[in-house]
Amino acid sequence: MRALKCDNALRERVVRIVRYHDIPVDTSRRYIRRQLAKHGAEVFEDIMNAHIADDSAKFDFCRERIPKAREAIAIAQEISAQQPCLSVRTLAVSGNDLKSIVPPSPLMGEILSKLLEEVVDEKLPNEKSALLKRAAELMIEKGR
Repeated sequence: MRALKCDNALRERVVRIVRYHDIPVDTSRRYIRRQLAKHGAEVFEDIMNAHIADDSAKFDFCRERIPKAREAIAIAQEISAQQPCLSVRTLAVSGNDLKSIVPPSPLMGEILSKLLEEVVDEKLPNEKSALLKRAAELMIEKGR
């Protein structure tokens, strides 16, 4: 891709698609939300399309997996349309909000990551009061 003079963003996107083209195809909302949080909607769809293209070129039994990949794309599009919280930036709290609970440190990053994980898994609503309460619980669990 360098020889073709592709820009870095395109090259990185293609490398990501190739790297993850063989992830399992799962249609559970939890799995898809996690993949959307990890890759973003466009790249996840590209990864699923790579699955479809790859399976289309294989034996008949491989083609049986194509509908599942298409279903995963449809579910991902449905989830994305709802604009869920899938990154620390879109959490209803920031490091600034947590300063009274968590001292600025690597631990704050861990707490924010854990809060995001629970929001992505739909175990916790993306609401400031719920996130602050959970952050305090996590600090107690860590013995601080």
